[in-house]
Amino acid sequence: MDRVRHKKQHRGPWARSPSSLILGVLVLAGCSAHPASHGQIPNVQRMPSDTAEHILQQAGFAHTRRSYVVSSAVPPDRVVATKPPEGTIASFSDEIVLTISTGPIQTN
Repeated sequence: MDRVRHKKQHRGPWARSPSSLILGVLVLAGCSAHPASHGQIPNVQRMPSDTAEHILQQAGFAHTRRSYVVSSAVPPDRVVATKPPEGTIASFSDEIVLTISTGPIQTN
């Protein structure tokens, strides 16, 4: 009698069903069935404030606030910086502060 024929063949953890294989591939690829909750702050420096706000919203950041600063280096209504800064991973529910230039100090 051949004993090998009676052994249960082990086919691996993904052999149970095709959906298990697909889920495993998605998990390994960094995807999930749930929407992402975090994203990377895009570079919006020196862009017009409305454009920068639109880009942040398209990236998934719905909560933005504007603050203003006098700047002779950045033209008026352009983004000087973001808080958190570009490249930072942040929650989509976080408030992103756009620091907007008012231009140089006006003297009379």
